Amino acid sequence: MVLLAAFLLHLSRPGIYLRVRPPDASPASQRLKSRVVDELAPWLGREVNRSPGVEAAWERMVSLKGDLVRRTRGILGREVRVREERVGNLRGLVVEWGEGGGPNWWCLVYPYSCPITPPRFRIGELLSRLLARARPSG
Repeated sequence: MVLLAAFLLHLSRPGIYLRVRPPDASPASQRLKSRVVDELAPWLGREVNRSPGVEAAWERMVSLKGDLVRRTRGILGREVRVREERVGNLRGLVVEWGEGGGPNWWCLVYPYSCPITPPRFRIGELLSRLLARARPSG
């Protein structure tokens, strides 16, 4: 509930998030997702929160895309995609591998509010639904 409240608060404020999307819901994919999150969210949080403001933090986050790909590839031992995403005042990087269709995980890295490990409930699925509703229809 705290993460949902944080997300709703940040819909109206600028923020930067990390989203991790594994290929499927298998236990193996979910374990890999947890490893990626545990290793990368704190690192990204430290890097971007050194910035003096949200614009500088976003520039720093985008500059780390190559490092993010390399670090994730090192954890997973396979190719990954990192893409930018923007919804309202929130901007983020999305790390995907395989189909990227499994339950995803997200957290705000600026300002930093990531839990140590991904929650067991499906906040990523809720975020995906909220993001889909917030996008302007084509």
